Amino acid sequence: MAPKKRHGKVVKKQRRKINLHALSYQQKQHLKEFGEVHPSESREDEVKKYTHVKDESEIIKPETDKVEESSDSEGEKTEHPFQELLSTIDGRENDSHIYESSNDEEDEMEEETGDEEEEDIESDDDDVADQSDEDDVGDDDDDNDDDEDGQSDDEVKEEVDDDGEEEDDDGIANAEENNNQEVSQQEIFPEIEDIEVDDKEIIDINDDKTDYHVQDSDPFTNQFDKEVDEDAINKVNSRKDWTKQQIKIPGLGKGNLQFPCQQHLPPMNHSETDLSKLYIKEKLLEKIPETNEKLCNIQTEGLSPLQQGIFNVLNDYQDLYYTERSHHNQEEIRLSYCLHALNHVVKSRNRVIGNNTKLKDKKASVDDDYRDQGLTRPKVLIMVPFRESAYKIVEIFISLISRGKKAKMMNRKRFVQEYHDEDEEDTKKVKPEDFDALFAGNIDDHFRFGVQVCKSVIKLYSHFYLSDLIIASPLGLRTIIGAEGEKGDHDFLSSIELLILDQTDVFLMQNWDHLTQIINKMHQQPKTGHGVDFSRVRMWTLEGWSKYYRQTAIFSSISSPEITALFNKHCHNYRGKIQIVRKPSSGTICQIVTQLPQTFHRFSCKNFSEICEDRFHFFVKKILPDIQDHMKNHTMVFIPSYFDFVRIRNYFAKEEMNFVQMNEYVKDQKVSKYRWLFFVGKVPFMLYTERLHFYRRYKIRGIHHIVFYELPHYPHYYSEVCNMLKDPKRNLDHIELSCTVLYSKYDAQKLSEIVGANRTSVMINSDKTVHMFVTGENS
Repeated sequence: MAPKKRHGKVVKKQRRKINLHALSYQQKQHLKEFGEVHPSESREDEVKKYTHVKDESEIIKPETDKVEESSDSEGEKTEHPFQELLSTIDGRENDSHIYESSNDEEDEMEEETGDEEEEDIESDDDDVADQSDEDDVGDDDDDNDDDEDGQSDDEVKEEVDDDGEEEDDDGIANAEENNNQEVSQQEIFPEIEDIEVDDKEIIDINDDKTDYHVQDSDPFTNQFDKEVDEDAINKVNSRKDWTKQQIKIPGLGKGNLQFPCQQHLPPMNHSETDLSKLYIKEKLLEKIPETNEKLCNIQTEGLSPLQQGIFNVLNDYQDLYYTERSHHNQEEIRLSYCLHALNHVVKSRNRVIGNNTKLKDKKASVDDDYRDQGLTRPKVLIMVPFRESAYKIVEIFISLISRGKKAKMMNRKRFVQEYHDEDEEDTKKVKPEDFDALFAGNIDDHFRFGVQVCKSVIKLYSHFYLSDLIIASPLGLRTIIGAEGEKGDHDFLSSIELLILDQTDVFLMQNWDHLTQIINKMHQQPKTGHGVDFSRVRMWTLEGWSKYYRQTAIFSSISSPEITALFNKHCHNYRGKIQIVRKPSSGTICQIVTQLPQTFHRFSCKNFSEICEDRFHFFVKKILPDIQDHMKNHTMVFIPSYFDFVRIRNYFAKEEMNFVQMNEYVKDQKVSKYRWLFFVGKVPFMLYTERLHFYRRYKIRGIHHIVFYELPHYPHYYSEVCNMLKDPKRNLDHIELSCTVLYSKYDAQKLSEIVGANRTSVMINSDKTVHMFVTGENS
């Protein structure tokens, strides 16, 4: 694009080479007209003008090489306002490349904005001012435009003192244009405007101009303002002192409630259906029906029964473990916890801003009544396995906070390009329905980004220490915090108040160790202060008790021992926790259509730590010799754990047995070859992992005998694999088919999902170690 001429001069594109925050109004006008900066007052004079410092002796001059970083103490009145203002003018060192902030965002912004920004170099400030008028949100500073550049002194001070959310020198990028390719016109966000927001726009959602105070009866206040004594903390740590009882929650069903202290148990409103009584911010409440209809395909005036039950538990700030998640109700669940997360963030930020206003008016020292923050700013951590899941979460956020017909979102195009893939309709439909729903869209599992909630604006890719929420995958966060012994950054996890784990069962198929390491790094003492004002930090945070105030919500489609252990071991909420009981069923064994005898072998195991060793020895000494003696070719060994797979593979190789290995790391060409060799009978054994079945969902032909080395995590995999024996293209009536299953007393949870709860009780407690079932059409 050729440069434009103004007043006979050629104006080159130099917007990003000039720090607009450091220019006065006259300098901006001169830059707009002539393309160069008019000489004006010195930087020290600029500072004195905006801070109302008349005497030079009153200025506190900080060391130039020690500029404080922004932190969670947004809006606090620090000892050195001059130092904070200098960091705004001079700019902070931008290290946000660690958290997916692009270093080239400024150039990409120029390509995207085009002629409009070339014609008006100060359009950002004008757009924000205009936008502030359009958004009908309480902001006391909007009416005081007394400065030369349209900002009052209070607004200028609020940029630095109120939220501590100074812009980096590099600015904020709207989007990332990859190879100059434009996003399709039919985007998922058709009504979202991609904007750039100045610092004065970074003010949280308020229902009205005085809505800074959170009501004393609000569960938010009861959770985070209560000072728990040391005796109560000791009871939380001692599992023996916990009280258990069964409850029934409308919309969810039966649940097991566990709590350590009766006096700290909240008045539970699990049956409340009036959303106006659940302390939801009014602006969020208005958007629930529209969001449900648009994104969840539900037409209701409020929340659906399932959403109502989940939100009621979350709103009471108790831990929740829900195991009935499916591809049918996933959007309902997602909206429930997104609503709770946004509601929590808005209340937290409103309290901070309200206390900032009081302290400015009071002009006094900070006392304990104004302790409203943590050691760092991020308060909510949402972990999901795939980018498409993160995309849908942001989609719900946008819908809930949008004002009028349009919502505003920073870095929208970049986000759409990186996190959303348009699905091509599969006409064959050869995969199961749950597989198509799970792997729809972008299934990349390495991502993380910060989200800053502004006034009807979602700011994506914000620096972690300036973010209200963090959305990430376990792998994405693990690459930041590092492995044991490595120097990584995990200070941003020190003050997480709400942890949401969605699709937790998928984490088992990725790398469960990533998740456990991340949770272990939470609520540790930060390595640096990050500019925090300790006079505003809550006392229980300084005591190191943050993990006892954190709420954890776990959503899974299965009930797994690993997830249950995580819920029992790492959830320390002093308000208690609720585990929803799965609805009883007859088991997936009833879904087998092939006439198949199934033999279940129970092996003895003294303790859980020795179960892997005992299972391997039982398989080698009891099961494998029987297969070899009876010449059972076409045998598949189904192995859920990759570690067990490696051990059995090495044993087969050592014994020089003829086999093929089918795991998630085998290339596609070899997979096709191995499947053909097994089908024609040239290879008698196939080692098949559950993770491969999870990611590919192959239908293996030629199976005559199946050995389940361990019960699968997903119970429907059992019936799927057993049904593979029925080949409509071949007549197998004359061939003997069999299924062998290994289990122990520690596999009762998995076993009940396959054979049913009643049969499981008999099989675990019976003196017999072998049980047989026959299924099929003629059984």
